[in-house]
Amino acid sequence: MNRAQRLRLLLSVCAKGDRRDAGGKRSAAARAVGVAAKVILWLLACGWGLAMATEAATWGKAAIFGFMPYILSFDFALRLALQQRPASATPFLLLPVGKGEIGNCCLASSLATGYNLYWASMLLAYSAALPASANCGWTEAFGVFAVCLVVMLANNLWYLLTVGLAASRPAWWWLPVALYTIPLATSFCGVSGEGVAAMFLWCCRHGLTPAAIVAYIAAAALLWCADAALTISLAHSDSRKVSKAASHGSRAATIPNGSSGRYFVWLEAKSTMRNPAVKRNVAQSTALTALLSIALAASPNEGVGAFGNMMWCLYCFLLLPISTISRIMEVEGNYIGLLLTRKDCLGELLKAKYRCLCLTIALPAAMLLPAVATGKLTWGELLAGLLTASGTAAFMLFQLAAHNRQAMPLDDRGGRKTAANATRKLATVAAVIALPCATLGLVGATAGHGAAIATLAATGAALTTTHRLWLSNIHKRMLRTKYEMAEGFNASRK
Repeated sequence: MNRAQRLRLLLSVCAKGDRRDAGGKRSAAARAVGVAAKVILWLLACGWGLAMATEAATWGKAAIFGFMPYILSFDFALRLALQQRPASATPFLLLPVGKGEIGNCCLASSLATGYNLYWASMLLAYSAALPASANCGWTEAFGVFAVCLVVMLANNLWYLLTVGLAASRPAWWWLPVALYTIPLATSFCGVSGEGVAAMFLWCCRHGLTPAAIVAYIAAAALLWCADAALTISLAHSDSRKVSKAASHGSRAATIPNGSSGRYFVWLEAKSTMRNPAVKRNVAQSTALTALLSIALAASPNEGVGAFGNMMWCLYCFLLLPISTISRIMEVEGNYIGLLLTRKDCLGELLKAKYRCLCLTIALPAAMLLPAVATGKLTWGELLAGLLTASGTAAFMLFQLAAHNRQAMPLDDRGGRKTAANATRKLATVAAVIALPCATLGLVGATAGHGAAIATLAATGAALTTTHRLWLSNIHKRMLRTKYEMAEGFNASRK
């Protein structure tokens, strides 16, 4: 088998591993909805590219580079929200293949995704419209497309490198936060958008120069080499961890009799720090919340207005609950039999999860204090966002505890997506985001912004103070279906 055949075989195995679904096959209706959503996203990407091409008539063929800082920041944040993970090289370590080939194939598999296809469609639509809008030839238009594609792939490689480094040290997440936030915050410091205009003009003038093109290619090549080496290093680290865990064997787990709520809070915090998927979700949500809060504090006063600022405030508060509670009971599904040995275990566990959630949302509250200090938010808006997260959002997300029957593997690092109960989760998450925003818009349009803030705060306060009642109701529903719940969790682990 020659080198080309080996590479082709490794790429096909990586592609099959990415398509493998632990949750089983989806229904025909779910597949149709997924295809329709992909078509809509593709049309939106093409429309976005054509819209930016209209600016080429004024600023030339390099007009897209004026938008590139915002596009790259949005791309990185969207990858965090979608929890994109690099392909794992651990299963290929025992093959008689060079480690460099394995790393290159895993990176190629990570780059050849449908998500990157949307960006390529946007860039292709922009380049196709350049001959008409910027009066350039098709060769120049294709060159612009190639350069922009290299920049987007370099941003993807940078994201994969950050994810790999943050797997061992979460403090690495502050590096992309500083990299994307500081230039944008600096551009917003000018009066009446002067800083934004100056950065746009500078990027248009220097974004397509020969020196910039060489810098793009060099950065992509360096990131590729670093990612390939890091992929192999992480694969060896994972292999050593598995061997060490197997050598230690397993011990029977028990829950002490008379365990109080503090014990379950400690158990929940310990589970969050030890489970790779949960810990990664918390780290990514925290980094994205920090990015949004800094952008809100640095935005101009005449920007999106009170309604837009409150929307960003709600997003900051809702990111952490959505990323953690939307998969409630999936980790505990691995030892559901142990939790069912005592009647009060599930109830105490739900209370512990709610207390940990309340402690967690204090973090975005602290991050939004600079926005309050700069006058973008008021103390009432900050309190309304806090109560919305602890009351309304928690009430809706905790309902999933009675329906989630898909156990999350304890060694899951986010590479697999579960299709089981995906529709219910997606609808719940959409309702968590849409309901406060709709309340803010409708009540604000009829009774004023202050009345909308008061409505959000009152609703959140009512559900926060009565959390014991609706948690008890969820506990009773779980006990009524405990055998079906245990059967679903046990079947998903096979």
